[in-house]
Amino acid sequence: MKVNKPFQVVVGLAVWLAGLAPLLGGEPARPPVNASDLWGVAGEKWTPRSRLPDFSFAGYHAGQKPIPDVAAKADIKEFGAKGDGATDDTAAFQHAIASATNGAIAVPAGRYRITGALVIQKPGVVLRGEGEGKTTLYFEKSFEALLGVGKVPYWGGLLEVRGVQKGKKLTGVTAAAKRGDTRLTVASAAGISAGQWIRLRMRNPADNSLGSYLYADRSALNVERRRWYDGQIVDWVVPVAAAGGNTITLARPLRLDVRQQWQPEIWEHKPTVQEVGIENLTIEFPNAQYRGHWKEEGFFAIQLLGAYNCWVRRITIVDSDIGVVIMAGGHNTVSGVTLKARWHTGGETGETGHYGFGVSGHAQDNLVEDSTLLTTFVHNLSVNSFASGNVYSRITSRSARFDHHGGAPYENLFTQIVVTEQGHDLFMCGGNRADEANSGARSTLWNIRALKGRFPANRKPDKFPQSNVIGVDRWPTQKTDDDAWIEQWPGETTLPPNLYEAQKAHRLGPGRAPKRSGSHLERASGLGTEEPGGQVGAQSERTLSRGSQHGLSRLLPRPSGRAVRTLCGTASSNSARIGRSGKALAPIGSAVSC
Repeated sequence: MKVNKPFQVVVGLAVWLAGLAPLLGGEPARPPVNASDLWGVAGEKWTPRSRLPDFSFAGYHAGQKPIPDVAAKADIKEFGAKGDGATDDTAAFQHAIASATNGAIAVPAGRYRITGALVIQKPGVVLRGEGEGKTTLYFEKSFEALLGVGKVPYWGGLLEVRGVQKGKKLTGVTAAAKRGDTRLTVASAAGISAGQWIRLRMRNPADNSLGSYLYADRSALNVERRRWYDGQIVDWVVPVAAAGGNTITLARPLRLDVRQQWQPEIWEHKPTVQEVGIENLTIEFPNAQYRGHWKEEGFFAIQLLGAYNCWVRRITIVDSDIGVVIMAGGHNTVSGVTLKARWHTGGETGETGHYGFGVSGHAQDNLVEDSTLLTTFVHNLSVNSFASGNVYSRITSRSARFDHHGGAPYENLFTQIVVTEQGHDLFMCGGNRADEANSGARSTLWNIRALKGRFPANRKPDKFPQSNVIGVDRWPTQKTDDDAWIEQWPGETTLPPNLYEAQKAHRLGPGRAPKRSGSHLERASGLGTEEPGGQVGAQSERTLSRGSQHGLSRLLPRPSGRAVRTLCGTASSNSARIGRSGKALAPIGSAVSC
């Protein structure tokens, strides 16, 4: 990623002028800003070989194109849907999806009763409601009701986008390369051209050396997990800048070393499903208490499975066991999603579901942004097996729970996140194994703010090899090559406040990055009253609204007219209740074991 000098000059000048404001008659000086030694003010301290990964390629089309507003080609009412809350509209939706080709299916305002799964398995289809709180898809049956007791999948979605990879092997890599390089030596680059997307695949050998390298050689995949994917534990999608003879030049630096013992190969990138969207609607499940961890009935909302360059935006999800998860796909954007619940277990944890947001199974370079969790899941923001380059950005959440679930999720980012209620569980993770670290190498936290108190000192990122923890007001600063790199200060003083956006601007240049489609800050202030989840509580929503207004606009002094503008990134009881299946539930404890 080249250094954009004009961008650095503009940012540096802005900070300098802002500091002069008190002398020029502006507002009084505000708290100081803090720049990381891993990045600097505008990337001047960063290199592609840095322990700080490049997250700028996350999201729809690597952040280089805006999500489109696709023209409507059909109306769900044309397929017999009533939207009256009583008629079973499942068949109408399934027929509309099966009939759709390259266009949006409009779903007018109404309450649509769904009693089965809806699956999109073709490219170019968009399911578009008339707006959250106007168009509601009410899924009244869980996976347990549909599949039977004991057959609930671990992950899934009753509204699913499903694709597969169909590419073939193109060539083998014949020489080693280092993380940060952009050139690969191959047997032949014939049939590979600039602009093409390819897959770099590597296999974990019997000595588990790749399974150890993903942990910076400070841990290793355990016996169970080293067998996953038949050992094919790296499957990285990357664009080509140039190709010819025996050389491929990549359009981004390598995320990992390439070694001959890992059998590196180049494959075609041919996903069957791209350009699918789900937008502008509410998904609702039955109004009953969460049954408990590992007891889920399967009220799973949205899954993107093997999909690329797809999106989920402006969605409210009520009473789900799972909110939105991405499995084995890449460059998808989830934006403006609100997760709510009407029942709470009470106590310290108060979980109302299993996963809020999650990425797993080689999911890579996905972006979850501008979203709000008005409730608590066992795992709020999760990264799981071999997920890499994924970004959680501008999230407001009741509790933290940045779940690193084992299986070597590496180089993932949590940036500009506000925790409104519980700051005690920042590193609360599942999937724990005594013989394996929770996270692979270089997990990065950047500008994480707790509104109520500080994060606890006893939850240091000791099972997160080479982690980067910048702008978390808790652990003392330490800067070590092999262990965690910690730069301690209040998150809201971090410059830049959002690492993903700063890196994208650094790569693309100022003004070239697509505009974001609405902020979670705006959404948080107006949620609830007209929707099924409105009884979450006015006080919680006011707290979210106030707490979300963070960034440099509150920290830098505002010069009076002459200087540049500031830089911005910008309970119920624990007694027994009736579950969704109609059975009485025992009180749920406040501790989570995994």
